[in-house]
Amino acid sequence: MESFYLSQFLLPNIQICQVPDSTYINQPLLFRLEKLILSKFLNHNFSGFIPNSYRNQIFTRFLPQRPRIKNKRIFISRRQAYNQRHIINEAEVIQTLAIYGFEVYTLEKMSINEQIELFYDADAVIATHGAGLTNILFCEHVKVLELFPYPFIIPYFYYLAKSMGHRYQYLCGNGEYDATQGWNSNFVVDILQLQNILESFMAPKIGEHTL
Repeated sequence: MESFYLSQFLLPNIQICQVPDSTYINQPLLFRLEKLILSKFLNHNFSGFIPNSYRNQIFTRFLPQRPRIKNKRIFISRRQAYNQRHIINEAEVIQTLAIYGFEVYTLEKMSINEQIELFYDADAVIATHGAGLTNILFCEHVKVLELFPYPFIIPYFYYLAKSMGHRYQYLCGNGEYDATQGWNSNFVVDILQLQNILESFMAPKIGEHTL
């Protein structure tokens, strides 16, 4: 992923070198550098807000050169995510979302280009808090519903959605925060609360939907 994005931003005379992971060779790695350049952070901790100039560069370099269709309602499933932040009653959640035209995607099975193409045409995105929500960078004025396992929110994607002009909502899980699991606790989504948010957030979508 890093190589993909860097290759789009770096100048042609810059070469990307992947540093070996020292954990696999059981000894520390030392490097003598001619020059080390560290860029400053664009924002503060827990903030995903992106300035307009950076957002425009992302649009120019990564977005498909075609009109948006905006016919995708995306639910990002974490069932392939190493037993972290799984929705215990996901089958019931999927059944509820199908009424509103949502289709289920496991991003681990998709290439970066496929993900960009998918989210480029998004009308709405629902997902558990996680890296998959970074793809709202490629959307235009979508509805975003973020699901949290714990009774508080981490505002990365709220600020990212705000900087992109998306409409943002969240729903916290009904479990207590587990210090042993941290942010990665599995959780149950309250279906009634989910339905109430969906009713106020978006209208049902008529037609057949693939799950």
